[in-house]
Amino acid sequence: MQVGTDPEGVVQIGSRVYVANFLSHSISVVDPVAGIVVGTIPLTLTHTPAPDPSGVAANGDGTHLYVDDSRNGLTDVIDLSHTPPAQEGSAAVGTFPAYLVINGTTGYVANATSGAGAGTVSVVDDSDPRAPRGHAHGDRRIASLRRGAPAVAGRGPGGQLR
Repeated sequence: MQVGTDPEGVVQIGSRVYVANFLSHSISVVDPVAGIVVGTIPLTLTHTPAPDPSGVAANGDGTHLYVDDSRNGLTDVIDLSHTPPAQEGSAAVGTFPAYLVINGTTGYVANATSGAGAGTVSVVDDSDPRAPRGHAHGDRRIASLRRGAPAVAGRGPGGQLR
């Protein structure tokens, strides 16, 4: 099935799959059973310049979609309970946010760099989706050891993960 230009991220929420279309500045909504795109969430009106969505994630109850905007250094919150879905808030995160995971009301965003330097991880407090807050945490690494239980590891002496 065809979605938007340069799909970068994908997440399933209930009976729908959401695909971040990097160069189309949109999210395709897919019915995986029928194998068709059933809707598009345009993101072009949310920021200037137009966002380049990359990573996507969902909260636990599937009411909110989180979208990394790699062009503007933001993670946007889309309320899926509205028809059509509506942007509810944005959090400033690091440079080139690419991947994210949500655990409860906390999100972790992996940020790339424009060169070969170390990336960063931002922590997003989403206790209020209308006003999420992002916090950069320097050179941190995130790993998930078991489903639903994130583990945060930092660099120790000599650059080893601990």
